[in-house]
Amino acid sequence: MGPVGLALSGGASASAAHVGVVRAFEDAGISVTHMSGTSGGALVAGLWAAGCDGRDLRKLLARLKRSHFDIDWRAAARRWLMNRRGEWLGLVRASRLERWLESLIGGRQVRDLPRPVALTAVDLASGREVIFASRPLEAPAGSTSASGRDSPAAPPGPPWELIDDIPAATALLASCAVPIVFRPVAWRDRMFVDGGVVDNCPVAPLMALGAPFTVSVDLVSPWGWRSQRQFPGLLPILFRSVNVALAHQSREANARADRVMHPEIPPIALTDFDRLGEIADAAYDWTLRALEQWASK
Repeated sequence: MGPVGLALSGGASASAAHVGVVRAFEDAGISVTHMSGTSGGALVAGLWAAGCDGRDLRKLLARLKRSHFDIDWRAAARRWLMNRRGEWLGLVRASRLERWLESLIGGRQVRDLPRPVALTAVDLASGREVIFASRPLEAPAGSTSASGRDSPAAPPGPPWELIDDIPAATALLASCAVPIVFRPVAWRDRMFVDGGVVDNCPVAPLMALGAPFTVSVDLVSPWGWRSQRQFPGLLPILFRSVNVALAHQSREANARADRVMHPEIPPIALTDFDRLGEIADAAYDWTLRALEQWASK
């Protein structure tokens, strides 16, 4: 197989699987030349673009702790315990995560990253998809929306807004700012949230980036399509609803990719950071087997 580009989906803690996928491609001798990412996939793609290889990313997983995600207890207490008005924009501030990312990437802007990458986010005010990219993008032919469908309500021009002068660490954080869980990420006079709101499998941005062969690494769709009969509480209903919505959204994106991967990994809880390495290693083994099957066809 020749050079490829990887579109890394969102997937919360399961996004650690992307680390194993990247390492497997490298160990199989397949050159990864471009990446795009959404949410957890954006963290992996962004760090790769900053110069980390698969083995570097695997080591970083051991350093990512629950303490990086600082909960805004003060705002929650003011709002709910003291019954005071005030802004409570999200449960997690993630200021510690941003500082950690800055320590890895430095003060570089997205356009300064040495490898081609495109990270998705959503402008909360306009509702438009935003792409933080280290290279120019070519808009998909005939599309005026993230899904590639013309819409009379969509603004004319490309289906997204390209931004390349945002600090890379801020861009990574913006792409994974899941609404309600994370505070929206502020930059200049803008507010951004998780790109998965509109594009959880960013195949179109990867194509626009110039990837020679596109591989979608979709972690969410298998959970969305899998039958589930029991819903013991509010959160399971919420997560199930989100997974179903993302599965439907990703189906159209995956149809554009040259290949689609659904790595088989064990279930992992949202805050189970001690098992990130296990998830990455499971995805590594699965991807090596998948690549062997591809090569034999």
